[in-house]
Amino acid sequence: MKMMKKKLAVAFGALAVSGLVGIAALPVNAASTPTPPTCAHQLKVVKTAWSKAAAGPKKDEAKVHYDNAAADHKKKDDKACLSELELASAALK
Repeated sequence: MKMMKKKLAVAFGALAVSGLVGIAALPVNAASTPTPPTCAHQLKVVKTAWSKAAAGPKKDEAKVHYDNAAADHKKKDDKACLSELELASAALK
C-alpha cells in the first residue's frame, strides 16, 4: 500500500511539473498579440470601400492601385500588395 501511494505521488508530481512546463512555454501575451493584416483580407476591405465610394477621379485612382495590388497578390508579393492597398485607401479618402 505504501509503495502504491509513493508511485501515485511520483505520477502526480510528474504531471504537475509537465503542466507547469507547458504553461511556461507559452509566450507572454500570445493571445493578445495582433496579427498583421494579410493581403487577401485587405483586398476584400479595400474592394468593399471602393464599391461604396462615389464615382469620380478618386475612385478611378483607387481602382488602378487596387488592380496593381491584385496583380502583386497573384505574384505572391505581399509587401507590394499591401503598399498598393494603402495607396488605394488613401485615394478613396
